[in-house]
Amino acid sequence: MSEPKISPSDPLKLWYSIKGDVRTAKSVALESLTLQSVDHSVYVMLQMNCDFIKKFEFLNISEIIVTNLRNGMSLMEISDCLRILAKYAKEMLKPTKERYKHWNKIPFMKAGAPQKWTRMDGTKTILKQLGYTQETSKGYIFPLHSFGPPLNVIKSLSLELALAAAELSVFYNNHHPHPEYIRNIMCPALVEELEASAFYPQGLRGRPKISAEKTLLVALAESG
Repeated sequence: MSEPKISPSDPLKLWYSIKGDVRTAKSVALESLTLQSVDHSVYVMLQMNCDFIKKFEFLNISEIIVTNLRNGMSLMEISDCLRILAKYAKEMLKPTKERYKHWNKIPFMKAGAPQKWTRMDGTKTILKQLGYTQETSKGYIFPLHSFGPPLNVIKSLSLELALAAAELSVFYNNHHPHPEYIRNIMCPALVEELEASAFYPQGLRGRPKISAEKTLLVALAESG
């Protein structure tokens, strides 16, 4: 039986035909990526049986994870920050007229308290990649006279940020299909520190594999 034809408009079919080729998966997903298809593309990439860092081109994901864990953040706190940044990136997939009113301003404070992402090291670089190049005492600004980054960069960052948030969340909650790849980006000493702390998911070793369908439900629920 011949393999199904790859369809850029159906990333779920793509999963069954690419056999773990992460570059092909990402290329096809990005080709037709829209605000509505990000979650499906995250699901496809989450299932890839490959080196974790190969899924990321614009994000230095290993540095983000290791640096912020050493700074005292938990995996879920890092995931939450990445999820917020993903929402900013996905907003830019919309035509300018359809974005929320103050889309070009990202304040440090919200409802009188610092926004979660302000704690994460690496946020400034990510926001600049998205075009928020002006930093003020109140936050970051996307200059309205600027064209900003190319659409392909916005697409890649939207996918990578949403994927990183989902990967860490399902890993933390013992639902990751390939947890060993995330463990591999941490030095042995850091893994030992985490395993001894309250911030590390217990029972990763020897746990049964879960179905792709369950992983999909968990990933999409936690990335929404």
